Amino acid sequence: MSLGELDKKMKRLALCIQKNANRKVAAMAIGIISQESQETPVDTGRARANWQASVGFPVFDSIEAQPPGAGGSTAGANQAFAEAEAAARIRDFKPSDQSIFITHNLDYILPLNEGHSAQNEPGWIERAIKDGIALSKNIKLTECK
Repeated sequence: MSLGELDKKMKRLALCIQKNANRKVAAMAIGIISQESQETPVDTGRARANWQASVGFPVFDSIEAQPPGAGGSTAGANQAFAEAEAAARIRDFKPSDQSIFITHNLDYILPLNEGHSAQNEPGWIERAIKDGIALSKNIKLTECK
């Protein structure tokens, strides 16, 4: 193998590793949002819909339930909305020069995490993060040649 061929092979390998890293980190973020949204106690769906991902900087806004409901009637729809929005926002993520932020800007999310709802035990946010990270371990990486 010539030095030129080795150089090309090393560049292909570096690109493959970078793409795998991008996929893995993005999948981890989506997994965390999925778990957080799934575990969020729900009434109207607004708290589930407000798990947001962004690249480069955190978001500071909150959004309405998509669609709004009552008594948990739109729990699944709002979880799906949060996951789809997260996936769209981090599609072009490049970890070498960017960060992914996961935010929730409703003022009652911390009381919910502290147990102010009978729907989930205190500390569910922390457990959801661990579960989301664990799920990302199943992401298959592309073989680099």
